[in-house]
Amino acid sequence: MAQAVSRHYMDYRLTLARIHQKESVHFFLKRCMDIVLSLILIIITLPLCLLIAFLVKLDSPGPALFKQERVGLRRWPISGRKGWDLRTFIMHKFRTMYDNCNPSVHQQFVKALIESNGN
Repeated sequence: MAQAVSRHYMDYRLTLARIHQKESVHFFLKRCMDIVLSLILIIITLPLCLLIAFLVKLDSPGPALFKQERVGLRRWPISGRKGWDLRTFIMHKFRTMYDNCNPSVHQQFVKALIESNGN
């Protein structure tokens, strides 16, 4: 009986090791594909991005790009094992609003919206 349990446990551990190995290969190939496709898309869309940046600069003073700190997941070794870790990163996007606007207008709108949903 003990041998059967031991054999079952070893089969289980071997199965987990195979899944982990396939998962590692999967994430490596996915990362490679992400990088290659991103580079191709950056090259293709670069002229359009330059045109948009130029038009934003013509429309209003201030920077064409807006920077914001965001939170995301990253696969990272934790204590010698692979796991998921929350990380912050800087996101750049084209500015769609005026630079240095007064946020009180937006805050009043959101406050009124929240109060109207409560009734």
